[in-house]
Amino acid sequence: TYGVGDHMSHYSVNASLSKSLIQCVIQWVIDSTFFGDSVNSVLSSILALEISPELVPQHSIDEEEDDEDETQPQDISTTSLDMHSALQSTEAALGPYDLHDFQLYHATRRGLRPAKAAFLACFAWANDFPRHPHAMPVEPQPSLSSGSSVLKDRNFSIVQIFSFQRIFFRRFFLTTQFKRTCVPNAPKVGDGSSLSPRGDWRAPSDSSWRPWERAWIKTMSWALESSIRLRDQSSSSEDTLDYHKYNQLALDLADFLESTNGFDLDDDKVVSLLDEARGRPLYL
Repeated sequence: TYGVGDHMSHYSVNASLSKSLIQCVIQWVIDSTFFGDSVNSVLSSILALEISPELVPQHSIDEEEDDEDETQPQDISTTSLDMHSALQSTEAALGPYDLHDFQLYHATRRGLRPAKAAFLACFAWANDFPRHPHAMPVEPQPSLSSGSSVLKDRNFSIVQIFSFQRIFFRRFFLTTQFKRTCVPNAPKVGDGSSLSPRGDWRAPSDSSWRPWERAWIKTMSWALESSIRLRDQSSSSEDTLDYHKYNQLALDLADFLESTNGFDLDDDKVVSLLDEARGRPLYL
């Protein structure tokens, strides 16, 4: 929490530690059985908690005891705490940290542009990513799920990946850099970049995210154009199943791109792609 934890203590422990990395380390400690069942139980309960931006505990209203008077007025403080706790899910507001940390690593450590980062994210996370029929077989993805695992493998649609990528770029380059500008001393851990201003990441607090937004729109246009091309190829080959899949993907991408605030409707290429995406019916 800005201004309360790291800043007040004048020491930042997580300038280079992402939330998903911390989750994986905790899960590894549980699987390694270093500390026994009692400690593993506590670690599992920590790992199962919802990621929250505030120091508000997970809370649920306990069922009233049998001997409690049901006519007694409801505890307003308990009710408000429960409602407040329900709003403390960071991922519900911003999207999964799996995708945010993926984009963070490839943007700050690898310096990848939005198109390359989105392409890799689709290969890593998308459950509807089209593949060339002559491509090499995909190796099984490493799994987090096991008998003792609290973490679960997650997949996302291509539209979700692009949506959360845009959220990441906007927040990282436009709205939250001022917090990193005044981060106190922090160690660097791992091979990812540190966001400390004394280390790997130096950026002005008032910079614009427009270059990243323009690159993101071009990436969306590429994805939409690719889905239209695959749809047309499957239509000419009379592959009904692939046609429906690629056509639906094109429609989903077109709907999402058109509903995104701030993109330029005067871009002739984008407008023509939107028209082309809707230019065919959902059936052959």
